[in-house]
Amino acid sequence: MGYAARFYPQEWDNGELYAAEPYSGIDWPLTDDEAAVAIGDWTDTGDLSFLRKHPGAPAAVKEWPGPFCIRIIAPDGLEVPYLV
Repeated sequence: MGYAARFYPQEWDNGELYAAEPYSGIDWPLTDDEAAVAIGDWTDTGDLSFLRKHPGAPAAVKEWPGPFCIRIIAPDGLEVPYLV
């Protein structure tokens, strides 16, 4: 397994942000180079939302109307820690 982007759709409920059901993490593969760029950008800006437009992102990711976050998953299956 290589790197992946993981999309977490979210929704507001009584002023709190929660994971949206039934979706709980939608993954798609990234090349090592794409992951390196994303991790570098994340370190600089704290924002991975540009990955939502990645050519490999599933339609559910591209079409999600609400809030969301995206994380990078390393080849070992663990989330890459936020480095900012």
